[in-house]
Amino acid sequence: NTLARPPFFMWPARYYSWLFNSLFPSPLWIRLSGVLYALAMVGLFLRLIARLDLPAIQRNALVVIALGTLGLGLEPLLLVWSRPEQPILLAVLGVLLIAGQGARDAGATARSSAWWRAGGITLAAMIACSYHVKGVILLPVMLAALWCGIRGPVGAAARWLGAIAVTIMALWAYSYWAHRLQCPDDPVLAALYARHNLGLSALHGQTPLGMLAAVVGNMLLHNYVLLTGPRVDPMSFWLPDDQVTAAQMVAWRVVLYCAWGATALPALVLMARGGWRIVRQRSGDWMMIMALSLFAVTLAWCATQSVRNVYEASFVLPMLMMAFVLALASAARQGQWLAGTRRVAQAVMLLLPLSLAGIAIDYGPALARAAAQSGYVEGQPNSISVFGFETVRRDVLAAARLCGIGAHGRPANLLLDEASYLPLMQSALPQFRMGVLGPWGKSIDDAGDYLRSRRSDGVVIACHWLDDDLRRAARQQGEFCCIDPANL
Repeated sequence: NTLARPPFFMWPARYYSWLFNSLFPSPLWIRLSGVLYALAMVGLFLRLIARLDLPAIQRNALVVIALGTLGLGLEPLLLVWSRPEQPILLAVLGVLLIAGQGARDAGATARSSAWWRAGGITLAAMIACSYHVKGVILLPVMLAALWCGIRGPVGAAARWLGAIAVTIMALWAYSYWAHRLQCPDDPVLAALYARHNLGLSALHGQTPLGMLAAVVGNMLLHNYVLLTGPRVDPMSFWLPDDQVTAAQMVAWRVVLYCAWGATALPALVLMARGGWRIVRQRSGDWMMIMALSLFAVTLAWCATQSVRNVYEASFVLPMLMMAFVLALASAARQGQWLAGTRRVAQAVMLLLPLSLAGIAIDYGPALARAAAQSGYVEGQPNSISVFGFETVRRDVLAAARLCGIGAHGRPANLLLDEASYLPLMQSALPQFRMGVLGPWGKSIDDAGDYLRSRRSDGVVIACHWLDDDLRRAARQQGEFCCIDPANL
């Protein structure tokens, strides 16, 4: 529902995205921004671990475990996707750094520091809620950071006002995202969304027993590790098919399960003990409190996901790793450094270069072929090459001129695809080809009738997406076709 109106506090993030997309409307810049966000995440993660009050040898082991494990399999490729999870993860890491400041205070937090920290956490919550509904579930993390980062009665006003602000933003954002994900005019698409999300399934007749079984199944976290393993048939052809065999796929899964399990199992035990200690003593160190809040919200998100898209691994696994690192650090701070942790770090150091080499061997040639193309990548029908886009832009704009699109002002409701969107992104309320022509637009029997009902100013998409009727009405420029409103 693109007509859902975002709250005022979401507009800065929207203007930020609009500005950079307008200045750099190219797949290459989008990819580079994803790489920069990923590098920023690595930098903040390193900063977080460096500020833990632990001996250097233990901090180094945690660095290797955290970044090395996140570097296994396809996770590095997923982490550079330019997606809303990236700024959300940066916001979470920023909040963790603020939360750790409370442990360095000699007694109560100074009043000025308390207000700065409350403001920083509120800003992080605003950013997270602005980019995705995932930001809403982070409310417990934000509240826990306010509790840990601001100590004593002097900072109570800042702590409570910060808690009120982030709670109001989360509730307001939830209302927006609930409307944003509705499909009021498309019952088929609404039902498809419902199958992907447990909360929406409740609105479509799912029984309580069936929902309970789904919740338990969704909380099996190994499913997200599975997403980082090479597959014979990657989701939506984000990588080309048949680059690994079934036997290789199984081997990758075994390695990834072992690597993640070696860190996850002891961390889960430590979190269970730490949680019980917090309940008994009604207090705890900031690292364990934040680890438990991170794990809880991540588990809550996973519980709702009936269908796990591959990009979910770029959010769930970094969140889990943050929780695991803080749990291990908390135990080490209390003299419970596990002897096996160093061995895990050593094993990850050996696995990481082997994994990177394996991915390069399996996918390097296919990625090189994709980089040599322009426009749609052969064998990956939903992917656009990051190089050679100027040729695509020239043909798209020429096709638009061929049909007079944009000649009389800003066009509206254009039917666009992955390649034509960036050159024509200044159009108003564009229609995406997957929602109109398929596979999502199953309620639309006649694309021409639908576009006329929306008063569309025409079509500019790759010719191979058009059916025979639309193709006969189209004019062609290179690989792209246009249809003016009179011929819809």
